[in-house]
Amino acid sequence: MQQQKLTIVNFASRFETLISRSGFSQKEIAARLGISEGSIVNYKRDRIPKAEELLTIATYFGVTMEWLLTGDEDHTSVVQEAEAIYRISTVRDRELKAITADFEKLLVRLRSLSAL
Repeated sequence: MQQQKLTIVNFASRFETLISRSGFSQKEIAARLGISEGSIVNYKRDRIPKAEELLTIATYFGVTMEWLLTGDEDHTSVVQEAEAIYRISTVRDRELKAITADFEKLLVRLRSLSAL
């Protein structure tokens, strides 16, 4: 029980830090996450979000659920990965088709080189 309480306190602290670093108000973060402002208040106190809300929070802030809950993991690289995923997700279909075609050509070339 003691360990769980420590995790909750640490989660609340990490969550509050992420919010303050975001530059957005608590109300704005709630709207961006699609949760109530009351939930934000509860999470900053002692409540752990349900799994899907935890995933939403982790994704929005570019950290892992593991880091939110335990503080374990170097979340800097996760932030960079999340930014890369975001950039990829905003690519237009035409650009995506061009990228896919390039990868297919590269794959064919790599296969032909490995056959030598």
